[in-house]
Amino acid sequence: MKEYGGQTRRQRFEELDKPYAQKLPAEPFKISRIKMDVRVAPNYHIRFEDHHYSVPYHLAGQRVCVYQVGPIIEIYHDNVHLCRHQAGRPNFGYTTIREHMPPNHAFFKGWSKEWFIAQAAQIGPATADAVAAIMIAREHVQQGFNAAMGVLRLAKVYSPQRLEKACQRATYFKSASFKAIKAILEQHLDKQTFLLLPQERNPPLIHENIRGPLYYINQ
Repeated sequence: MKEYGGQTRRQRFEELDKPYAQKLPAEPFKISRIKMDVRVAPNYHIRFEDHHYSVPYHLAGQRVCVYQVGPIIEIYHDNVHLCRHQAGRPNFGYTTIREHMPPNHAFFKGWSKEWFIAQAAQIGPATADAVAAIMIAREHVQQGFNAAMGVLRLAKVYSPQRLEKACQRATYFKSASFKAIKAILEQHLDKQTFLLLPQERNPPLIHENIRGPLYYINQ
């Protein structure tokens, strides 16, 4: 470089920077995140960085603190360490420790699969079917409580009649989820009629080598 007497960049580094450089740390830097006063949902999970993590069920409705250091999630209540989780993907999924689950499905505020389905049945059979499908799709039934409650709240926003029709559409196309049902209502697809396609039934095969049911009855 002409402005520096013809020195190269490496020469400048050796002269100016390297004498003051320090050794790299033995361990790589870990990103830390802290979230205080996090409410535990009735399904005894907390939401952190768009993922749900379980805590002991008796803390449902309480407030906890969440610390993340690298890939590890630490949860505290009243300065007492509760549990440790491996960080999950930010896809609103669930990480549940079985020891956190309540015995005999004795959920906070009486919430249970049967309670949600009963509430949905008051709106209509399709809504009940949709809520049941949401429960079945989860690894643990309580993981579907938030989604089921979200579906029930849609009745207040859009009316029970529209929700029932939206659930009919969602269950028919096997897409029963809170997001799908909400999208149907937002896009007013529940107001559009759709034809129920008859299920195709193949005619029975008739061949001299195929034994029909009568063969076994006469034996």
